[in-house]
Amino acid sequence: MIEINIKISFCRKGEWEMNKVEFNQDSFGQQLIITGLARLVEEEGLTPHEAFDVLRLIQNNTFHALADIHKEYKKAASKS
Repeated sequence: MIEINIKISFCRKGEWEMNKVEFNQDSFGQQLIITGLARLVEEEGLTPHEAFDVLRLIQNNTFHALADIHKEYKKAASKS
């Protein structure tokens, strides 16, 4: 088993600040992403660099859809 500890920080208005997003080994969604990256390397023969290139392409192609999903989630949560 590989243990990965990652803390993600984002830059806003030129200042670095800690974000609420952290690596969580118990998150099923994060486990799926890691499994997908590992499969790209182990089963599909990509290098780790190529696997992260694919991840960036996926990020670029799904960001707006995910933003829309989040907007709907927030709207539904505020009605509850």
